Amino acid sequence: MRTLLYGTDGTKIVSRLLEIKGKYPKEQIYEISGVITIDEINLYLQSYSMFGTNELLVWRVSKKTEITDDILKLIAEDISKNLVVMLSENLPKNSKLFKYFGQIQQFVLDEKEKVFSLLDVISRKQSQLSIKNYYKLINEKNDPIYINSMLFYQFKNILHAKFNSETYRSMNPFVKQRLISAINNFSNYECVNIIKEIYTIDLKLKTTSIDNEILVLNLILKVVNGNLSSVQYV
Repeated sequence: MRTLLYGTDGTKIVSRLLEIKGKYPKEQIYEISGVITIDEINLYLQSYSMFGTNELLVWRVSKKTEITDDILKLIAEDISKNLVVMLSENLPKNSKLFKYFGQIQQFVLDEKEKVFSLLDVISRKQSQLSIKNYYKLINEKNDPIYINSMLFYQFKNILHAKFNSETYRSMNPFVKQRLISAINNFSNYECVNIIKEIYTIDLKLKTTSIDNEILVLNLILKVVNGNLSSVQYV
């Protein structure tokens, strides 16, 4: 089966790929990424015909890669099955790629997932990714007040996870897994102080003329740097 996995939700794309790869022995999975060449395709085809095994070819396509007509011809004529092509972007409805695949799955990152991606990198204390994801949300017209409220949601739930509360035990397994990876990055004391700071910022966001975007960015930097007293608000 020739399968096309594409869209903006990279996590779900990888999850689907792992499901497919789980059906094959590791030694029968052939993976390439980025710019693919005719020689690489032919190498795979030679291996396939030589050993007669039920191999899987996985091609992780980078956003800047041009999928040439020659490559599409090989996909259509020579690779009759066991091909997975992954693209971390959406495709137009009239994309010429669609006609070459028997199975097509799109995974779109919704607005909530975009916020959760920011919460995840903040919880891992990844400063640069936190800034990048924050401004991605801001550029897509997300309100800093909303982002601040989601920070409260995250750290409240981290505390629930730390104490294995009934609320935590009743959470969706996917949400619980995200929290497990975060609980060791913050002490109980830090979580409480972060929540207090979020309340303070919420009040300032709603009652002062200070730039809301900068207020929330400064809060995020304080959280990821583990220093709740390093930034002064004026």
